[in-house]
Amino acid sequence: MDILKNTHYVPSHQYQLSSAILFTLFGVILAIPVGAIYAVISNYSPIIILDLVLIVGLVFVLGYIIRQLIERAKSRNRIVNMVMAILVGLSAYYANLVMFITLQFEPGSDFIFYWLELYIDPMAIYHIMLEDIIPYREITITSSSSGRRSSGLVISEGLLALVYFVELIGFLAPTVLATKVNYFCESCQQWYKTFSFITRDDEALTQQLSNRQVGHYADALQDVQFYKNHKVLAATLDADTKSVNVLTYEYNLCPDCLQQSILNIKPALLKKEKKNFVLKPLRSKPLAQDVYIDRPTDEFFNRLKNNLY
Repeated sequence: MDILKNTHYVPSHQYQLSSAILFTLFGVILAIPVGAIYAVISNYSPIIILDLVLIVGLVFVLGYIIRQLIERAKSRNRIVNMVMAILVGLSAYYANLVMFITLQFEPGSDFIFYWLELYIDPMAIYHIMLEDIIPYREITITSSSSGRRSSGLVISEGLLALVYFVELIGFLAPTVLATKVNYFCESCQQWYKTFSFITRDDEALTQQLSNRQVGHYADALQDVQFYKNHKVLAATLDADTKSVNVLTYEYNLCPDCLQQSILNIKPALLKKEKKNFVLKPLRSKPLAQDVYIDRPTDEFFNRLKNNLY
């Protein structure tokens, strides 16, 4: 049995300043069209629900961009990652405000010139929002009854300012995602690749895994049926099954050296809601978290990866 030098992964929090600056600048530029497109769609959207869907979509788009920037900058430092995310988010939000104001004043043939003039003058944006937009603009949420529209909630002044503030929070929401740093191989300077699996759980399996030495799980898992995801597992359940306890496995390995692989094992509940099964994490303590695994366990999950992926 292998003797592991380290039992748990600990992030180094390292980063390269030049790479972080370079990719932040690239992200700030890339965020400009994202914010501008958001402003155009939201400005002409007649449905408040569509605006809510739009802000959710924005969070995913910005989150994806920020995640890619962080990975390419190879930053493992949460503070640096958060600064990168905030600057990208603010860039998108500022571009959104500039486009929004430009659309309100409709400069016509001078549209691009007017947009650029506003973009390089943040104080003008500040004064226009406080003095011309928030005091006078109204958003009316209407409802329909028997084919007729009736007046509904009117959003103006203080409440309108709150709406814009919530919108700002939406632009900055991806910063929360940026605080999570993936596993990184310092020797190869590569991010780990992640593969997920799932099994049914019972007291015997939990007990076996709990009794094993940290990182040595191959023997306990040899006869366990693994599935690629919860949908594949759900397809094997009886029609009258309402819920089943499961274990989720996250296998992480360096694509270059294939050494010091990391495993997470967490309990969850596969519960039927309406016609579909939904995977719900439990608050129970993980059976393994950020754990380096020995060679037999690594070989076991490597074979499993090749069979199921």
